[in-house]
Amino acid sequence: MKRFLARPQPRPSPRLVLMAGAGGVLAIACLGLMTDRAQMPLLMAPFGASCVLLFAVPGSPLSQPANVVGGHVLSTLVGLLLRLALPDAWWAVALAVGAAIALMTALRVTHPPAGADPLVVFAAGFSLPAVSGGLGRRGAGGHRRGLPPAERHRLSGGGAVMARSVAERADVVPVLAEVFRRHGFEGASIGLIVEATGLGRGSLYHFFPAGKADMAAAVLAHVSAWFETNIFEPLETRPPGEAIPAMFEAVTDYFEAGRRICLVGAFALDDTRDRFAAAIEGYFRRWLEALGGCLARAGWPPEAAARMANEA
Repeated sequence: MKRFLARPQPRPSPRLVLMAGAGGVLAIACLGLMTDRAQMPLLMAPFGASCVLLFAVPGSPLSQPANVVGGHVLSTLVGLLLRLALPDAWWAVALAVGAAIALMTALRVTHPPAGADPLVVFAAGFSLPAVSGGLGRRGAGGHRRGLPPAERHRLSGGGAVMARSVAERADVVPVLAEVFRRHGFEGASIGLIVEATGLGRGSLYHFFPAGKADMAAAVLAHVSAWFETNIFEPLETRPPGEAIPAMFEAVTDYFEAGRRICLVGAFALDDTRDRFAAAIEGYFRRWLEALGGCLARAGWPPEAAARMANEA
């Protein structure tokens, strides 16, 4: 029994104890701040284990810069390559971890926490196309990621709860639209988005590799589709007597008789409005043209139709 309870590790000095704790606090705090500011998933469990080696046993061969950096880079690359080449299965994860350990050992960059990196890659749904710029939202074979079959989305600041199946990127976009509508682009933190969608940061970045900018682009595309279906297409193709009442009905329903904040307005009034100016201007310019053309078809003179469209 004494053999199992023995602690061969030398007694640390008080200075080492304080430095180890402080180093862990600072390292993880920096990663957390970078995650929040850069909107990138940088805060991962293996880094906590790396902090133990770096700050508690800095003299260990496993704690040297070549091992820390080389181990994490090598193991993550192995995970990404095998995630791209293999199905999302338990044996593929096991193979990725084993391959990472073998390569670290062979190249003398062994770093134990890095052995978990392939697990993170598979669990979070990262892939080389997604990491390099979102060329693909799925891994090899078109697998859906391992998300729960039903997610409950609590809309931040609301209290309304939406239950829906979340297996595709398109399922997340309406929830993102509601978050941006309530909080604006700047005010919609990743924390609020995680709470609203019920998805982890890894899953969010799997769907939207560029972070909030990618999410906003998807939401604006969703808005564009709404305008096309409910505003532009009726005004441009249907008889004026049907199209104009249908437009007012669609707008009233969308904004819930004035109780819902305009998503386009939230983007336009945000501090980052220049980012979305061209898209928003395009929506309203085409809306005016479509309404003016519809009024002209109803018999209004062109100038009067354009003036009435602007006033409406």
